[in-house]
Amino acid sequence: MFHVPPYDPADGNYFRRAAYVVYPKLPRVIEAYITTFERAQAEIQAYERAHPTPPDAPAWSEPLTDEQAKLTAQALDKSIRASVERLAETEPKLYNAQPDWRMKDISVGSGAEADAILREFFHFAEYASDAFGWWRFSFPKERGFPKGKDWMRHGWKHITPGDLEEIAGRVKSGNHPLDDLMPPIDLLPDSHKEREALFRNAARGVPEAVARLHFLFPTESDKREAAEYSLGLPRNEIAQLLSQIPSPGALAAQWAHVAVRRPDSDEAAEARRGITALIAKSSARGSKVGRPKIPFSVEMTVTVYRMSYVLYKQLREVDRFLKKLISGDDQRSQKLGHLYPWLARELRPDRTTNFATHQPTEGA
Repeated sequence: MFHVPPYDPADGNYFRRAAYVVYPKLPRVIEAYITTFERAQAEIQAYERAHPTPPDAPAWSEPLTDEQAKLTAQALDKSIRASVERLAETEPKLYNAQPDWRMKDISVGSGAEADAILREFFHFAEYASDAFGWWRFSFPKERGFPKGKDWMRHGWKHITPGDLEEIAGRVKSGNHPLDDLMPPIDLLPDSHKEREALFRNAARGVPEAVARLHFLFPTESDKREAAEYSLGLPRNEIAQLLSQIPSPGALAAQWAHVAVRRPDSDEAAEARRGITALIAKSSARGSKVGRPKIPFSVEMTVTVYRMSYVLYKQLREVDRFLKKLISGDDQRSQKLGHLYPWLARELRPDRTTNFATHQPTEGA
């Protein structure tokens, strides 16, 4: 979920948490974590020694000459590239160093204690999920965070149903999780030719293109950022292109004027068709002019799959934990239905009787 926790409960009665790492307070788990984490740190330090960060850009007195500006830009580019490479190499090592444990490893003596353990785990998992940031998976490849994280093994410890519901809802609506912070550039067509066609058709007043572009990028700054990122044209050409794109309101007013003043003319008929296309839901959600094959990015779809996988794995872990106290499948399924309300809807009598029979394999 996309909120900042009001406080940071790093140490509980049964679990500890450090950023997105949640683990039980079991001696063998803690010892294994310390050993693995120290090994990962040693590997990272060795990598950093072999790949030192380039020196900072030279300090120049103002104003800069063309040559000084070029040298400064080159030094800055090297530094940025080195930072990205360092992140790609080190972050997965730290992530994969977290403990590999199971809920059933935790001792429990009563139903009340089991409830307390699960409440604390879910509480920590929510904070860990905030720290992990599942929305980062939904960036295009060139802007996504480093690969190599073993999320299939560890993801169940930092996921909540609310996270999945929120991002899945964004996917269904065609909105990116970060729409409020940055324009959804990843929803533009994949090919450069299609992206350029979308902008140029909008500049020509093609209604589907105007609607789609203004739906994705409602402000002028958003359009400019999207054009600069995706078209690869000089800034003066981009400015000229954007200046030719009408707003939906201006375009609709122009067509309405024609339709009212000359209602029986061919121009009026064309204007009415233009207004209809401009306000059509399909135009805003996915224009026929330069539209993506799907109304949301592949990365967002993959994110929902990954989150679904690890949430199901978390549910399996909780089910096996409850089995230490509740042997009956039906009773355990009722308990799971209280913990995961969405599961209760899936376990209705007209679908399946309990979670045990709902599971196709033991491979999750």
